[in-house]
Amino acid sequence: MVATRFAPSCRVLGGEVSLWGMSEKKETRMPRFTGWLGGLLAQVDATPNNGFPGADLAQNVLDWLMWLGLAGSLASLLVGGAVWGLSQVTGNSMHGGRGRVFALGGAAGAIVTGLAPTIVNELSGL
Repeated sequence: MVATRFAPSCRVLGGEVSLWGMSEKKETRMPRFTGWLGGLLAQVDATPNNGFPGADLAQNVLDWLMWLGLAGSLASLLVGGAVWGLSQVTGNSMHGGRGRVFALGGAAGAIVTGLAPTIVNELSGL
């Protein structure tokens, strides 16, 4: 397309583009990683290893976090179930809905916390 003489234009990445969709001059170049640099960047390898210093402490911290996640999920499940049940008995449907959300959130949290190590181990083998 030929740009008109009165078309407002702006410079974008070294090329000149008109605001009305008609380009006067487009000159964009993307850098390419070829040669030895591309080969160097493509050779990445990472394998998990328990031999690093402090691995036992890191494992203990992960165990504690998992325990806290399961304890929080249990508390949410118990409190949410109690609120849900008491609210249904007293006829308070608004708080019954909140208790149900807390109970289901606690169950979902326990499922995710329990399955997290399995998910990570399975995905690391891909």
